[in-house]
Amino acid sequence: MSKKQTSKKQNEELLTRKEFIGIHEEFKKDVNQRFEKVENALQNQAKAILKNSDDIKIIKETMSTKDDVEKILTAIDSFA
Repeated sequence: MSKKQTSKKQNEELLTRKEFIGIHEEFKKDVNQRFEKVENALQNQAKAILKNSDDIKIIKETMSTKDDVEKILTAIDSFA
């Protein structure tokens, strides 16, 4: 291949500024969409963690312990 043909082929493979800007804008849009998805997923996970933490707090406040159950059983046995 001659030098002139090689140069012509290289020029055909190069992007124009407008094409490059178009590709760049598509890339930015895609990246932003992906970041939005990740951000939404993180927000949902954070909300779920907070809800679970509240639920655990309620369970700890209202749950009977082993000692509580033993006291109740001992009281029942003493009446029998």
